[in-house]
Amino acid sequence: MNNDKISQWLAAGLFSIILSGCGSESQTIVDDVPDAENLLFTDDGRLFVSGGSNVFEIVKKPDGSFIKLDTFQGDCTVEGIIVRDNYLYGVCNNLSSPDFLKSFLIGGEIVPMDSAITNSSTDGMHPSMTLITLSPLADVQIANGMEVDNEGNLYFSDSGDSRIFKIILSDPTTVADLQVWADNFEYFANGIKWVGDRLYTTAMKSGTITAQFGYIERQPDGSGGDFVPVYERKSTVLDDFLPTANGFLLTDYLKGSLVYLQDNKVVAETPKDTFYSPTAVIIGQPPMFSNDVVLVTEKGIIFEQNSMQGNKLGLYQLPWSLN
Repeated sequence: MNNDKISQWLAAGLFSIILSGCGSESQTIVDDVPDAENLLFTDDGRLFVSGGSNVFEIVKKPDGSFIKLDTFQGDCTVEGIIVRDNYLYGVCNNLSSPDFLKSFLIGGEIVPMDSAITNSSTDGMHPSMTLITLSPLADVQIANGMEVDNEGNLYFSDSGDSRIFKIILSDPTTVADLQVWADNFEYFANGIKWVGDRLYTTAMKSGTITAQFGYIERQPDGSGGDFVPVYERKSTVLDDFLPTANGFLLTDYLKGSLVYLQDNKVVAETPKDTFYSPTAVIIGQPPMFSNDVVLVTEKGIIFEQNSMQGNKLGLYQLPWSLN
């Protein structure tokens, strides 16, 4: 990573620490999710959340409360997670010596839901599922958001050097090829999601504190084209987002709000500080949740994993419809 990119990344991080949202109106589903980062549902409604050096499965107990079961015990900070077939994958970054700023692919098979899981009564290690480090990610600076295409290839953003990487697997646990898929960002590429042949992403405008949201078109040869910004917002960081039937629901990390875009314009937004530094959002899925609520990871202050502010998974009833 060159000095300019280091300065930009550190400036964005410092700005986030100083000006991150300072409140939360969401209902706590589970707390003590250090540096809560990403979340996803499997097709059958199982919920996984990344935070700190952990990836948790969230399990609903018979009394309606929730616990978290830790599937990963590594030395790196987990960012994006994604499901491919019956495997869960994540990208993580080592932020301490001797492997400072080295990134890794982690993964493991999603075991069938069994009595050992459903009978778990308290937070702790997952009784039957473990993620392991599968491969180093060479020449990657800060691996972040993850996605998968319809051919089973994995993608992740490199926030440290503003690129999108593509991982080709030869089998579920073996990386056959790691290649740069797109490198036309300004800086701080973050969340990524496919919508048709467009890979949407959040990023930052170079030399500014202006957040961007846009897409990269998949070219006929399969490579990524230029980044096309479709929405900008000053003095903030747009973290992750959720494509909906008619638009996109984005997390504004610094303002502490959810922003709803339609036709690349803001049509609705929650009040400031509805969430304590939201990082990702997803619509609830049965059997644990109804689909008229959203779940939001709330990071709080970066690297402050014991704070009562943030570090949680929250539930929220949107005051508007996403249909």
